[in-house]
Amino acid sequence: MADEAQSDDSNTDDPENLTEFVDHLADETEGEKVTLGELLDTISHRSYGPLLLLPALLAAAPPIGGIPGMSILTGVVIFLIAGQMLLGFEHPWLPKRLLNFEFKRDRLTSFQEKSKGWLRWLDKPLSKRWTPLTEPPWVRLIALVCVLLAPLFVPLALLPFAVAIPSGAICVLAIGLMARDGVVVAIGLALALVSVATVVVFWPGEMLSGWM
Repeated sequence: MADEAQSDDSNTDDPENLTEFVDHLADETEGEKVTLGELLDTISHRSYGPLLLLPALLAAAPPIGGIPGMSILTGVVIFLIAGQMLLGFEHPWLPKRLLNFEFKRDRLTSFQEKSKGWLRWLDKPLSKRWTPLTEPPWVRLIALVCVLLAPLFVPLALLPFAVAIPSGAICVLAIGLMARDGVVVAIGLALALVSVATVVVFWPGEMLSGWM
């Protein structure tokens, strides 16, 4: 994979919902194992919505997010992508060491098969509405929120499935951008606040003191 994502606004076949996105990732990769770079290659010419959705979904998906190191890896990737998005970069860059991270592809296809029902259910309410929330300057605010949420992946990796809290919020924000659904973006921003509040309230005191 090239270190930069390419931009091609002329592509009319971009996934517009979760079902299409997950199917695209599974259909456009092959082999026993798949790297993060190969997954990004399948969407490297697309907008920031899919680029943010990919690592957030990997962190939130049970068969994949449980892989040792996946939470920290995806947190770093989101931080880098959202940071460059915040700075106005058109082509986000990621280091090769992150791109070469690999895992068994059957985890991806297993998630694809087992999640079809609820993915379709989540896709149903998506539509193009409140579109200004999916455009500048709101895009910069979304990027800032993702930059602030991504570092939580590192300490939360010590708690089972806790990374699903911030990664879920980022997934919603990314889906809103991808589907140009401002209502979903607004829900994602609200979930981001809930994520931070949940971490502050329920974080074990001994772990918090250990990180301060």
